[in-house]
Amino acid sequence: MLTTSSQDNSKLQSLTIDLLRVLLIFMVVYNHMSPKTTNLIDAKYDLLSGLGIYNVVKILFSHIIPSIAVPTFFFISGFLFFFNFQEWSWNGYKKKIGSRIKTLLIPYILWNLIPFLLIVGKSLICDISNGNPTTETLAFFSNNIWRIFYVFHEWEGSYTDWLGNQLSSSAPLNVPLWFIRDLFVISLLTPIIYIAIRRLKIWLIPILFLAYISKIWTQIPGLDIESVFFFTVGSFFALNKLNIVDFANKYKYFILPISAILLVACTIYDGNKTEIGYNIIPFYVCTSILSAFYLTSSAISRYNIEPNKLIVSACFFIYAVHVMPLPYIECLLTFVKKTIHEIIPGKSLAENYFCYFATPIITAAISIAIFAVLRKISPKATKFICGNR
Repeated sequence: MLTTSSQDNSKLQSLTIDLLRVLLIFMVVYNHMSPKTTNLIDAKYDLLSGLGIYNVVKILFSHIIPSIAVPTFFFISGFLFFFNFQEWSWNGYKKKIGSRIKTLLIPYILWNLIPFLLIVGKSLICDISNGNPTTETLAFFSNNIWRIFYVFHEWEGSYTDWLGNQLSSSAPLNVPLWFIRDLFVISLLTPIIYIAIRRLKIWLIPILFLAYISKIWTQIPGLDIESVFFFTVGSFFALNKLNIVDFANKYKYFILPISAILLVACTIYDGNKTEIGYNIIPFYVCTSILSAFYLTSSAISRYNIEPNKLIVSACFFIYAVHVMPLPYIECLLTFVKKTIHEIIPGKSLAENYFCYFATPIITAAISIAIFAVLRKISPKATKFICGNR
């Protein structure tokens, strides 16, 4: 059992962040399962039937619980950027950005470039082997070689901000890496964040929170309000020397009940899949991030859990490869899902449950195994492509 000294509290916070990283990566993979669901208000079947319970399970594990994953990553990133930060200096800023170039920008470029070259290479091989002209493939290459790193994918949202403006989103070729794109952009803007926190103090948080729930914010790719808000809140904790675990423990009797109530409400309305759920889920995310810190740190304290170092190191690799577009198999997650369904068709609820829960776990396990092999064969190269992790 860990004691309550300042040193132990700092160690507990560090262990909690490491274990959360692992849990959050699995949440991301479950989120990308993207199962078909029906919000409980519009469901045409008995909610307590086998089909009804399975629907709730999919909503919980793919839509609601994972909704905290990316915001928590932004929160942790903001906290770590300013962790042990004494006072602002441009030399310190340059050092931080230099580090982020290695840990974020270089892997970001590589993990978008690799699938793009594989896709183009496959197309060229097919063109040449079939005697077809390569003009179309080469045009695709030249037209998209820069777009793959910023806005290869663009979507018009189905909802609007509080002013009625249509919301949109974008992503690079390797879709989940929009997080890395936004994180690097927001890291470049840390001088502004630092000044804003020092001058506006606590008032900055409700201002950004209002922007977060209202979605009244710029639509510039890389500057999403989600990234700015949660990164800034994490920065606020670090700059004000607030221990996240201590804070979550102090307010647990406030955040846990509210988080539980909002979890139920979000489940009923299927989170972002309905307009009501879309407006409720920001409140759930904010309380549930702190709840996650409290529950994770409590589990570590009570059971002396040590996060597995290999899995912690492999988190970025799992994130980068699990839905990376690949020739022939689409992506690893889809390949695993299709393979499992070839073996287990899913004609019963038991089979569907197995396929649903097993697919992300097997996908992550394969990713970890590949990472371990690569690290064994070439540790320096593996470390380089994973941002020195």
